Amino acid sequence: MDITAVLASYVHDVTVEQLQESLDAVTGYLQVVREAAAIRDFVDVQLAEQIVDVLRALIADAEVYTARERALLAGSVAYFTKVDDENSDIASPTGLEDDAEVLNAVCRYLGRSELTLEIG
Repeated sequence: MDITAVLASYVHDVTVEQLQESLDAVTGYLQVVREAAAIRDFVDVQLAEQIVDVLRALIADAEVYTARERALLAGSVAYFTKVDDENSDIASPTGLEDDAEVLNAVCRYLGRSELTLEIG
């Protein structure tokens, strides 16, 4: 997967306030993943929860990011909250791994490599 190309279609300009408001969508999507896991035991709820924790940490620092950095972070939020991205989040045992890869790329770009997630 070419993360740069994938992320490029999700990146969009946002304000700090819009990023903070996007946490509602992130939390709502986590609930979707949990509900899917109740039906499909292979859905990786733990990875979804880790992604949410990292997104919350990054968004908490949104005021220090440049407009470009906020746009990339917004892109990772948009990618995570879409069920049918490169690899369907709830139809595949590895469905959330691409979401983690995108988020890890954003973490590295933001200089927050300590927040990257172990995948697989």
